[in-house]
Amino acid sequence: MSVLIRQRDQIRERMRAAREKWRRALQEQEPVKIRNHPADNAPTTDSLVEVSAKIIQYYEERLMAIEESIIRLQQNSYGTCSCCGKPISAARLRIMPGATRCVGCQKNMEPHRIRVSSIV
Repeated sequence: MSVLIRQRDQIRERMRAAREKWRRALQEQEPVKIRNHPADNAPTTDSLVEVSAKIIQYYEERLMAIEESIIRLQQNSYGTCSCCGKPISAARLRIMPGATRCVGCQKNMEPHRIRVSSIV
């Protein structure tokens, strides 16, 4: 559990720093109007603001997954695949402590990807 708590604390700190960077970017940047098309009059902001928001969202998702893992650990269901009920490998849990599915079930959940070689 200490690994999960340590990761949770690291993510919280990174998220705090990302939010601060995002706030500064918002304060320093004024919206820029881009008029590539007559119908496109919506103001847009600098990409730093957008990137910071995406980073915050990523950290929020990771933090939620780790907090859910801590709950599963307390309920003795941590490390069990939520789809098939089989154990999740220790190697996968070391890399992704918030994993809720084994590798096989995760692959089945991901959308099928088209290989470039099959198109060309």
